[in-house]
Amino acid sequence: MFSSPSPCLARTLRVGRSAPASLFVAFLLGCLAPAAQAGQLFSSGHGDLGVTFDGTDLALEFHGHTGAVIDGQSLEDDTEFEPGDIEILVNQSILVTTSLSSFLNIPVGDRVYFLSPTESVDSPFLGLASEELDPNQWSGDLVWTISGVTGPGTFLLAALDSFGNPLYTVGPNESFSLEVGGHNHFLYSFSAPGTYEITFSAQGSLLVDGGPGTELRSGSGTFGFVVPVPEPSLLQSAGSLILCASAVHLRRVRLPGRHSRPIA
Repeated sequence: MFSSPSPCLARTLRVGRSAPASLFVAFLLGCLAPAAQAGQLFSSGHGDLGVTFDGTDLALEFHGHTGAVIDGQSLEDDTEFEPGDIEILVNQSILVTTSLSSFLNIPVGDRVYFLSPTESVDSPFLGLASEELDPNQWSGDLVWTISGVTGPGTFLLAALDSFGNPLYTVGPNESFSLEVGGHNHFLYSFSAPGTYEITFSAQGSLLVDGGPGTELRSGSGTFGFVVPVPEPSLLQSAGSLILCASAVHLRRVRLPGRHSRPIA
């Protein structure tokens, strides 16, 4: 489990309009430093919540791609982290419009905090990936479930079409399917600042002795998301505009479908 957020996160971050992103991250790292058990902060670049298979069961990890910024330092090579060793910065926000309100279930005029499904400078580009799995060893899709959420507000994962229009949202105890070996990017939305712990689970059907028989395999991991209170002068940042035009970024996979029932 993650430690409780530092008291420093409870107050508004005062970073001026002209301050570089590195200063913002350095300030936030200073806030998080007293929480000794908190994970390292992923603040920009490309990273994935990835599914792996050890020959017995599935597991989730964080995969930081080369150039991803962890605790203010760029990774020189792709690097894996255990779920409890990483926290993900959510540093984009926008005021909720009428159309967004019905989609995200957040009142008009409130602020939504998010990570975009399209890559943006100085923000995490977070994917869901199972590229380390061999599709020939599995039958059908992986079923992902948001199996637990704790935090000061609500969390929704959202899929958008190629024009940025909403397809569906997935909340706590809801599931959706992605191709084995795929790599997908979604909109991650939060209704309030603070620290969240979100548990993702994955389940798939492993072919036994080459098939056709299968056995279920599953795994889960809990990841921390840090949503700071934005400085008023930064509320209309260019990054917030990405929400209006962002689209799901798919790599070697079809558009994800959705299961109507959660995994037990």
